[in-house]
Amino acid sequence: AEVKDMMAYFKLAVNLNDDESFKRVVNKPARGIGDTSMNALIVAARDNQMSLFQAAQLPTLESYGLKGAAIGKIRSFCTLMEKVAQDALAGDAYDVAMSLAQESGLYLFYKADNSIEGQSRLANVEELLNSIKANVEDVQGSYVNEQVEDGKVSDPSLVPVSELPRVTLGDYLENVSLLSNADVSDDETNNKVALMTVHTAKGLEYPYVFVAGMEENLFPSGGWMITPQDLEEERRLFYVAITRAKKAVSLSFADTRMRNGKHESNGPSRFLRELAPQYLDKPLMKEDIPGPASSFGGFSSGFSSGFSSGFSRRGGSASPSARSTSSESAGVSWRSFSASGREGNRFTGAERMADAPVNRSPFPASRSAAPERPPVIDPDFVPEPMTSFKVGDRIEHNRFGAGQILEISGNVPDLKAKVRFEQYGEKLLLLKFAKIRHK
Repeated sequence: AEVKDMMAYFKLAVNLNDDESFKRVVNKPARGIGDTSMNALIVAARDNQMSLFQAAQLPTLESYGLKGAAIGKIRSFCTLMEKVAQDALAGDAYDVAMSLAQESGLYLFYKADNSIEGQSRLANVEELLNSIKANVEDVQGSYVNEQVEDGKVSDPSLVPVSELPRVTLGDYLENVSLLSNADVSDDETNNKVALMTVHTAKGLEYPYVFVAGMEENLFPSGGWMITPQDLEEERRLFYVAITRAKKAVSLSFADTRMRNGKHESNGPSRFLRELAPQYLDKPLMKEDIPGPASSFGGFSSGFSSGFSSGFSRRGGSASPSARSTSSESAGVSWRSFSASGREGNRFTGAERMADAPVNRSPFPASRSAAPERPPVIDPDFVPEPMTSFKVGDRIEHNRFGAGQILEISGNVPDLKAKVRFEQYGEKLLLLKFAKIRHK
């Protein structure tokens, strides 16, 4: 929805008389323009046979039931869009889009939302802006290449910036179409790739699933500054992503990625090293890591031998039959569960190492970076009341084992406890749901 909202802003900037785009974004983010006011404006536009933007300037709006405050807010929005529309006529598409995202308040609205969903929406908006910048660079790059091929210049750097073609927001929109399910007829739905967020994929299943963007600061989104509870939520989302696949699932991460108009190199996601080695396909290699192994994302001492025995960004997608079918250019992948939920054929670390290319060395092993063992749930565990615990208590959790309470915050029934577990580090627990007892 956030991408469609931003696209509606772009369309309205190019065509102020686009009523559908006007209705979609006039109150996004909230400007205090309710349905009653919009319905009155729609009636005014219909009666005068004009667009909503034009109707907003009518001196007789109060006769349609619009209040003075609502009229002021609608006209303030129109003033903003009129200014952006002027800029969009000849301005650079990326500059105009970035300015519109900021001045509309939509970008800051998503940036202020620190929830996982809010940060995901912000990332989607940023990716849309990045696509506009990439489109501008592609058009201008093609022009430079043509100048070189035609012999007009001997070196691309000799093409003056003033001669580069101007890509407007209208030019960008002409080259982009946003398809939704409503745009596709029933007879076209059988043979296609479905693109969606992990949240959207909940409850759905597909034979093959590809999860892109498995990088630090992207998935998980907060990098190493993320709070324990947010990290757990993103880890659950990762579980949702990989369990959408009936036959095989593949992961991929980029060496470099453009975000906010800049190139970043963040390294593979920490979630990758948490995967059980027996389900991995090929090893992660040194060349998959940007720069020295100690310089990114907190993987200061490398990956464990268990992890390196079954993971490769260049490896093929794996299926329960243990047969790789993808080419050398496929993304990172690991062995998946079968459709019935039972594990597919297993391979030991040594067997998987035998499948790896002999001319590439796995990343060196390290005990300190070994992946967490999956918690074992005790079905007979009997927890104690939340009010029986205090700071300093040694406790036992039904999944995470032994630990010590570092702090307790909140009030009954929403008490929270920060616990340092011996095997799983610090975690923040909501005590009314956590199953713990004194050790």
